[in-house]
Parts: sequence; C-alpha cells; structure tokens
Amino acid sequence: MAKKSKPKTKAARPKTIRHWTKDELKSLRTGVKNGVKARDIATALHRTEGAIRQKAFALELSFRAHGPRRKKKAT
Repeated sequence: MAKKSKPKTKAARPKTIRHWTKDELKSLRTGVKNGVKARDIATALHRTEGAIRQKAFALELSFRAHGPRRKKKAT
C-alpha cells in the first residue's frame, strides 16, 4: 500500500530586518510635523504603514492634529 503524502504548504519567507537610516528618520519626523499621512510616508520610504506608525510611536510622534480646538456654537 502506497503511503499518502501530506499536502504541500508554502514555506514561510524568512523575515528580513531593515534598520532605519538617519535620512529615513529625518523624513519621518518632517512628514509628521508637516501633517503628511502615514500612508504617504510609507509609500515614499518603501515601508508598511504599520512600520511607520510603530516607529512614530517609538519616537513619540503623533499623526493627530494638535491645533486649538474649535469652540462649540451656542444654540
């Protein structure tokens, strides 16, 4: 009796770590400061949006606007 073979599964790709260069960090900081969206920064730096957000969090940068709040109109 022939032995049944298991279905082949895709082998996981080995993860490669790309360290952040000084130029990438500088463009990340200026992008956040100028109000550029994380998606656009990710496209420019050839990184994922998640990687951009994680690094910004690690550098204590925020993509949220920190301008003065609008006062509610009295009704």
